[in-house]
Amino acid sequence: MWAGCECSLVAQEMGYNVFGIDISEASVIQAQEYGINAVANDFAEFEARQKWDIIIMGDVIEHVTDPVATMEKAYNLLNDNGCVWISTPNFEGAFAKARGHNDPMRREAGHRNYFSRYSMLMLLERFGFVPVDYRLSDHYNGSFEVIAMK
Repeated sequence: MWAGCECSLVAQEMGYNVFGIDISEASVIQAQEYGINAVANDFAEFEARQKWDIIIMGDVIEHVTDPVATMEKAYNLLNDNGCVWISTPNFEGAFAKARGHNDPMRREAGHRNYFSRYSMLMLLERFGFVPVDYRLSDHYNGSFEVIAMK
């Protein structure tokens, strides 16, 4: 869930039962003000008895301490045939190459991990995800979005 809750609100509007996890208490409070069921928790420490059809990680994976454990957690929280949607900067893409060290995503203090198309697809495939869509982001220069099925 993002601080702005845009994706969660759209999913809710489309009839999905939305549940959000965010490490930021302020983001969770904002989501709850919009009527979204959300909890403040680190995704890596989140425990659940239920499984989900879709997990959205919009500009999350580059911030986590352990992306391998995060992807394994996502896989285990998905129903059979569930999918994960990930958006993250592409640090080996054309935009990053053209901007070099002037790429603002390289200077983002909260970025702990740097992904390329290849490294993201390898991470997904490590857990048995099957990538079904890959595209450049329409929202952020130099980012990509990938959908993968369990």
